[in-house]
Amino acid sequence: MIDAILSWCPRVLIYVSCSPDTLKRDLDALVKKGPYQIAEAGLLDMFPATAHFESLTILQKH
Repeated sequence: MIDAILSWCPRVLIYVSCSPDTLKRDLDALVKKGPYQIAEAGLLDMFPATAHFESLTILQKH
């Protein structure tokens, strides 16, 4: 999927993840292989009665 995103090369990517491990893996690939930099990042608590959280990362082409 990373290769497909890099070939399409959108100006902005919004990445929502529930897995810190895959988020790191994919961000490493998008930032190191591609023309992206992290513009913003944050956490979303969609399940407040649990320890689960989602992360939201906005990447912009530079």
